[in-house]
Amino acid sequence: MFRKVLALVAIGLVVSSDVLAQQTPAQRTIVRKGAGLKMALLQPLDSRTAKEGDDVPLRLSRPLVVNGVTLLREGEILHGKVTRVKHAGPRCHDGEVKFKLNRIPFADGTTARSSVDFISPNPDANVADDLSTRQPGGVAYWLVMIPIGVPLVAAGLVMMSPMLPFKLLDRSEQDSCTTPGKEFQMPANATVAVVIRRDHHVSY
Repeated sequence: MFRKVLALVAIGLVVSSDVLAQQTPAQRTIVRKGAGLKMALLQPLDSRTAKEGDDVPLRLSRPLVVNGVTLLREGEILHGKVTRVKHAGPRCHDGEVKFKLNRIPFADGTTARSSVDFISPNPDANVADDLSTRQPGGVAYWLVMIPIGVPLVAAGLVMMSPMLPFKLLDRSEQDSCTTPGKEFQMPANATVAVVIRRDHHVSY
């Protein structure tokens, strides 16, 4: 009898704790636009073997902490995708591999818009917590620059006109290069910097 009473009490405690957990409102925080994530390639990239659509596994090299809350833990695995491959060719034409990571998933089921900011073969390359200062400020920036930029471009063309034969000569020399290009190669553990593209609300 005593054991039955203890069992009922234990069941009641479990049920009440579940109810309390359901009644507790979720907390929310914001991952700001420009937040930088440092990741590492888990596999090397090589323009000789890569194909469009290939998976690019990435490991988070440091946690994403916002307002004291860890939203992404170090060591979490994310997946990019190869979007462009160009093989090396003659006349100094180097190979190329491009990949994307358009979404960062969070534990609440939401995903934040993101993109690859830069990649470095150095595994210890610095990735700032805030990468928003690396680029000019969006549409407003271009709207301000257009009235100033058009006259400057026109003036620049006039000033450069005496140099145009030399520019064409440089291009001709490049096209006549007989040295084969180099394949794109990025080793495993290379640093990949990913930037959040829009403010994103996360529940925890």
